[in-house]
Amino acid sequence: MIIGADSNSGNNTNARTNNAAKDGRIGHVHYHNSEEPIGIVRCYSDGANNYVYFGGGSSIFNAATMLSFYTATNDATTNGTERLRIGSQGQFGIGSNYGSSGQVMTSGGPSAAPSWQTPSAGVSVSANNTWSGTNTFNSATYLHGTVYTDDNNHFQQQGFFTTNTSNQNTNSSPGGYSFGYQMSGSWSHPYPDLILGYHTGIRIGAHKNYNGIRFYADHPGSTTDKLFSIGEGDGQTRCYNNFLPSSNGSFHLGSSSARWGIVYTSDLSLSNEASGPNDVDGTWGDWTLQEGENDIYMINNRTGKKFAINMREVT
Repeated sequence: MIIGADSNSGNNTNARTNNAAKDGRIGHVHYHNSEEPIGIVRCYSDGANNYVYFGGGSSIFNAATMLSFYTATNDATTNGTERLRIGSQGQFGIGSNYGSSGQVMTSGGPSAAPSWQTPSAGVSVSANNTWSGTNTFNSATYLHGTVYTDDNNHFQQQGFFTTNTSNQNTNSSPGGYSFGYQMSGSWSHPYPDLILGYHTGIRIGAHKNYNGIRFYADHPGSTTDKLFSIGEGDGQTRCYNNFLPSSNGSFHLGSSSARWGIVYTSDLSLSNEASGPNDVDGTWGDWTLQEGENDIYMINNRTGKKFAINMREVT
């Protein structure tokens, strides 16, 4: 059976003119005889596209308020089973089950019906795009904690990424690479540790014309807590506080094969109390070298005695 004729703005016509838009409709009588019929299907062809409308799409039809699709498991079943439904508000149902907000339709494979499922990875998407729980991304990267974008589209993270699910305990060394906050331990709340790590190395770079890399003891917005900087306007490294070894008398500045060129300093404080006695008389000393206008002085900090170094002028 072939239906349809020239499209005539909803008016009945039997003409089928070549190279003219064609329209065809199948409907059903309405409950009220005074109403237009119920739209079952409309087909329309305009030479560029072929359109098929189910349940309406024509001004001479009353549109359907629900579309239901049925199938049966064999060829001798009456009525069948409703498999899919589209409601009057556009809601989509698996049969009569519309699921609940946040659920997703999951395939049942080639031999089972689909079903509504709640995502099991602990991912929740809100106005601020939040992912929380322990989630897997691209089968290799794992999020432990929460990642979200705030109302200002700033990326925020509470948790960390790793490539190893066996190291989800933040008190141990994260496997693979990690980025984020360490959520456990004595600092856990409200000041967790920030972890930036990879098992080979980390590269950090910033252009000197944009003040390079700067390290602060507190929030970077505080100008009084800057510790040191690299490339802050030039290629130099600057220290804004004392630069201390982690233990007294244990570490060196330079080495026998990697010496500093020139050391620029003010007074010089010398003490081998922590490192041990000297190799000459087996004692240790504590001295301060200071500069005068015409002499260089040494102060014995153990005895308080002061000495001038005898120097001979050369030309």
